[in-house]
Amino acid sequence: MAYTHIRNALSIINSLLGNDKLSKDIKLQLVQVKKELYDAQDELVWIRSRSREIAHTVKDLIEVLGIEVKIGNPMIKLEKDELYEKLLKSPYIEATLSPDKEEKVKIEKIVIPSEH
Repeated sequence: MAYTHIRNALSIINSLLGNDKLSKDIKLQLVQVKKELYDAQDELVWIRSRSREIAHTVKDLIEVLGIEVKIGNPMIKLEKDELYEKLLKSPYIEATLSPDKEEKVKIEKIVIPSEH
């Protein structure tokens, strides 16, 4: 995990800063690197916190909307009659017509209003 790598880097920098053989210029640069690592660590903590909040919000929305979600591809499986009914109620539909002679329609995206 990134936290471990940052902590290890900070430990190495601290041991280098304790070395009396290093010049002041190098020590100043090490202190700047140390500050940058602390800033990166703070950003990681913030990002992790925000991603957890977002995950909880998405989970709550999924439950409220009553949809089934498969990772990477939300799917709702319906019979033809149910699908036709949903299509009539939908405020937004994206569909493509197949180029072959069968004239099939593939529904790419559809917004289905909640029935709650």
